[in-house]
Amino acid sequence: MMIHSSSRGTRRTSSFDARNFLTNRGYIVFRIGDPKSPFHLVAWKDHNELLIRVLSSRQATFLKDLTHETRILVPVVKSHNFPGDVQIWIRTDQLWYRYEVLPGGIRSLGEEP
Repeated sequence: MMIHSSSRGTRRTSSFDARNFLTNRGYIVFRIGDPKSPFHLVAWKDHNELLIRVLSSRQATFLKDLTHETRILVPVVKSHNFPGDVQIWIRTDQLWYRYEVLPGGIRSLGEEP
């Protein structure tokens, strides 16, 4: 799914934009300030929990470009120590790209025009 965004920012500003996007859709969102945390945002709505790592890029990012994040997040998913879905959100010039992290790797959550 693509999430429209006004402009590309840094990872820090992108995490605030992602937080605002989720809050506007009824999620309760906490931003994690610990730089050692694998997640930047924790969000939930009803029984839907999200653990999100936010990135920023000047160009579209493809699955092959996410090797570093995959190495960090796949073991987290395999550990079953965290509830909810683990996702990577990448902000580009005008769009958000979202990926789900699974025990065997990552997959795109799709795009909308």
